[in-house]
Amino acid sequence: MNDMRNDMRQMTALGRSIEDGSFAIIDREAGPHEFGPAEWQVVRRVIHATGDFEFMTLMRFHPDAVRAGIAALRSGCPILVDVKMIAAGLNEERLAAYGCRVHSFISDDDVIAAAR
Repeated sequence: MNDMRNDMRQMTALGRSIEDGSFAIIDREAGPHEFGPAEWQVVRRVIHATGDFEFMTLMRFHPDAVRAGIAALRSGCPILVDVKMIAAGLNEERLAAYGCRVHSFISDDDVIAAAR
């Protein structure tokens, strides 16, 4: 878990400092929780991205979910997003180092046609 988490951190010292401060605020505001350490890393990133602490009560994990997710990323799985803003927030260069590519089909002609 640590290797993948470190790979996905902010690249600059200032960016890491800001990120660390944000996570410290989340940890303080969230208080005690029942998530394991690896699960909490996911939940706090969701809270960080959304600003919504309600995810603490909404998220549940299969016991093998985090390990399986990390294994999938390390094996180069494709990443499918349904919102372009998610793709904008991903570091494609870092993901490419694992062989992962980000895909968004929301603006494809056939998807638009089906939505209409």
